[in-house]
Amino acid sequence: MFRKIIIGAGSLLGLALIILSFLDRDIPTASDGSMVERSGQLQLDTVPLGVLTLVADGVVAGNSRGEIRHFSINGDEKPPEVYSVCSNAISAAVLFWDDSYFVGDENGVFHAFQPGTGERWSYRTGNQITGGAILSGNLIWVGSHDHTLYAFDPHSGECRHQVECGGQINATPVIDAERRYLFLGNCDGKLRRIEIRTGNVAGELDFESPIPAQPVLFDGLLYVQTHGGELIVVDTEGWTVRWRQPVQAGSIAAPFVTGTIAVANLTGKIFPIFDRKSGDSIGSLEADEPLTPIQAGSDSILYGVTCRGKLYRWNRKERIWHRTMLTDFQADCRYGCLRQGNLLLVADEGGGLFYYLEENRDAP
Repeated sequence: MFRKIIIGAGSLLGLALIILSFLDRDIPTASDGSMVERSGQLQLDTVPLGVLTLVADGVVAGNSRGEIRHFSINGDEKPPEVYSVCSNAISAAVLFWDDSYFVGDENGVFHAFQPGTGERWSYRTGNQITGGAILSGNLIWVGSHDHTLYAFDPHSGECRHQVECGGQINATPVIDAERRYLFLGNCDGKLRRIEIRTGNVAGELDFESPIPAQPVLFDGLLYVQTHGGELIVVDTEGWTVRWRQPVQAGSIAAPFVTGTIAVANLTGKIFPIFDRKSGDSIGSLEADEPLTPIQAGSDSILYGVTCRGKLYRWNRKERIWHRTMLTDFQADCRYGCLRQGNLLLVADEGGGLFYYLEENRDAP
């Protein structure tokens, strides 16, 4: 029901890549030597990218061709590293660890792929995988639409745990700072606390509405958004609800949380914002057309892209969020923008990857 499906369009005109240098000689400067704003394209393609994931030197994503693309954005003008992993679409977020990529595909196979070696191992689950994997200690955890959460040895591929969860799992699990528990919400409406050492379910909270995206863990609190229309905050120690607020129903995105605020990512032009600790309303983000989920920002500055490719920055003054359009990519977008340093990254629905280099300011 809540699948993050990326439909492969096939290669019509072949691959056209434009790789630009971001941090060196090609960046325009003002008379005082500071950077000025600039935008452009990293990739033009006919095959949509999956979820973008930030890594140390850039960004990585799968695509509907079954490839993993690793874009370096450290100013060396290298084309992306491209690895053919499988023949099925990859829409899930990619985990990069120990010089290997770990990701599931839409045919339900979880892959461990190492450049130069190829596939180290794979494991077939009972249904498609749209959520990313997460590493905890010596295990990699990933959920499947077959209602099961799996834990693998990252080196051998041995399946150490299988946790039946009663509903399809769309999103990436979350692990606490002490690495005692893993937290998972799924389409049966339950938030689960799972003991990492044993794989046993150590607690459940039933919100009676599907949880289509991953919870967000911040300072011992879990922020959960239900498809039925609630933003709920759970104390992970006491395993009790701290506060809950009604929001628009129908969302399939996770909230965005900073040190002081929680943004409810909805479907539409207005996103409510709450005080992270108390749940009190502290304004909203507004745009002139529907927004993709907010995924970048700070307590006082937020960044977002509309479904038609307009990139906005909102600056907070007390309870009012003032909107500035940074650029218009003129592209259909599904996912929000990511921020790395002064660079904002946006993928469209047709295989394009865009960037916006902001003027020299402290990154949130």
